[in-house]
Amino acid sequence: MKKVLCALLVVLAVAGCVFAKDFVAQDKDADGPRTKLKEAAPEMMTAFGNLGKAVLKDGAVSLKTKELIAVALSVQNRCETCIMSHVKNAIKAGVTREELVDALGVCVLMGGGPNSAYAATALEVFDQFSAEK
Repeated sequence: MKKVLCALLVVLAVAGCVFAKDFVAQDKDADGPRTKLKEAAPEMMTAFGNLGKAVLKDGAVSLKTKELIAVALSVQNRCETCIMSHVKNAIKAGVTREELVDALGVCVLMGGGPNSAYAATALEVFDQFSAEK
């Protein structure tokens, strides 16, 4: 039984290395497709960008809270590019790791196992972008 458990731990450790992602590099690569879309549909993408500017600022709800909401919705929608963007913005808005973890708990509560996978991704993105500073 110990040999089976040890073998399983080795497989999981190797899988973790294989599946580890460099989100900082991936974020830089994400600009290519967005640039192509902006070239193909400049009016739409400009309007989308302007909507973001109008919404993602301090108001009755702080920017920090809005970015936590955006991260939570990104996790719910299972959008890695959105997770990277809004986690980065959350860090800029002053969100702490503890605040993010607390918000991610709500994601897991509301979305179960699939959300736990993307919540873990959001935390890894936070850790990678925080370490970059």
